[in-house]
Amino acid sequence: MFKKVLMGCLMALCAVSANAQFEAGKTYVNASLSGFGTSFNKNNGFQFGIDGTAGHLIVDNVMLLGRLGYDHPGNSQNFLNIGVGARYYFVKTGISLGAGFSYEYGRVDGFSTNNFFFTPEVGYTFFLGEHVTIEPAAYVKMSFNDFKGTTTIGLRLGFGYFF
Repeated sequence: MFKKVLMGCLMALCAVSANAQFEAGKTYVNASLSGFGTSFNKNNGFQFGIDGTAGHLIVDNVMLLGRLGYDHPGNSQNFLNIGVGARYYFVKTGISLGAGFSYEYGRVDGFSTNNFFFTPEVGYTFFLGEHVTIEPAAYVKMSFNDFKGTTTIGLRLGFGYFF
């Protein structure tokens, strides 16, 4: 019985993934959450973040992205960030590889701070229907200004819409 249920779940997952169509000309919007104890860096420990992302598939399987976000690592620190990036989708599997650059402005202990980041990520796109997705991803947010202190490793959970 357990084997039948497991096999049915795997087949359903394959069918959901097979529904993914990353064709040129489609537009994408996404809201994602990061942190919740799933990201860590040397200076701040665990943190919380929220991002809004918009993208456009310029050719099949390749998307250009723009991102606006907010991070709160605690201890009265708040950061706003803006960035651009690209993502490649492996159509048969739903796996995506992406990378982006971002600028971040924030306040730490009453002082302003600026930082630039390079962020590679690997993710998976689960289609819940023809347009709606759930997208878990793992990322490394590498700092140009203080690599050792502010580089962050984390997980992100996004909710997307393709149209």
